[in-house]
Amino acid sequence: MSGHDAAESAIRRASAASADPKRAGFLVWDEKVWTILRADAWRALPQTEHGYRQKLFFWSKGYDPTAKRYDHLLIQGKRLDGDAPAFTRDKGTNGISIVDGTPAIVTTIDIPTTGCWEITSKYRDHELKFDVKVEDETINRAR
Repeated sequence: MSGHDAAESAIRRASAASADPKRAGFLVWDEKVWTILRADAWRALPQTEHGYRQKLFFWSKGYDPTAKRYDHLLIQGKRLDGDAPAFTRDKGTNGISIVDGTPAIVTTIDIPTTGCWEITSKYRDHELKFDVKVEDETINRAR
């Protein structure tokens, strides 16, 4: 699938997800790299010794999953609404979208605490920034 086709596919997936309130999502992208974020995906994350674990998928124009197993992807996070250690993740691996079979770069991040976080992803010479609110399961039950 070409980079343009993958971008169109990602836009269709984001649009389809937005039609279902339980899976509402939106596309964060520039011309060469993009991701889809679901609004409900940052609640009740599994916990590790390093924090709240989240899996992220990124797509890139021209990404070839057969050319390199670990393509350089750098993820950094900093808390916006309080004190917490920043985090960095510098590895991605190959993945395939279960929705439409497009190749993707997949990584996991461990976010140290709940709260509002700015996530910066860098892939080759492209950068995406987005903010997320990480909520604990006990917070969700109280609402």
